[in-house]
Amino acid sequence: MPCRYWLDPASECRRRNCDFLHEPSSLSRMLEIFNNARKSIQVCIFTLSCNEISEALIKAQKRGVNVRVITDDEQVNNRGSDIKELAGVGIPVHTDQGAAALTLDA
Repeated sequence: MPCRYWLDPASECRRRNCDFLHEPSSLSRMLEIFNNARKSIQVCIFTLSCNEISEALIKAQKRGVNVRVITDDEQVNNRGSDIKELAGVGIPVHTDQGAAALTLDA
């Protein structure tokens, strides 16, 4: 997980023994894409409990980016899920409603 301070170009991590990443990662790259989006972001995710992702989606929506999310209906009410927060700020959230799973059986 990237350090929150490292992710924010306006701040600097001053923690002596910070255990978080201070280099690019798949998460930091995805957040960069979300932060640079201009038209739309469409996310299909089984569950969403990463606050950094949720915050990036909300910020994108506030700056006029069309954000849409599809998630598993059984994950919406799980502890730590950020889905209701996204819906609460006006981001359209759709669920599979049990009709079709978001995972594939091999």
